[in-house]
Amino acid sequence: MIAIGKKVVQEDRIDVAYTLSNFLVQKVISGDEVQSGMEITILENEAYNKREDITYYIAGYELMNTCYS
Repeated sequence: MIAIGKKVVQEDRIDVAYTLSNFLVQKVISGDEVQSGMEITILENEAYNKREDITYYIAGYELMNTCYS
């Protein structure tokens, strides 16, 4: 699947250093697993610990920006 969209929500999970993010599909480039307008959950390999002010990265991954508009 290849799609264009925007991240609308994220939930950090420090215990295993990942973030669950909701992603709104705006355009599908290839694949038929999703359609425009669908919101899917994706796993991102970064998490932020607010209490310790530490960001955990896996393989240099950086979170997508969140867009609420």
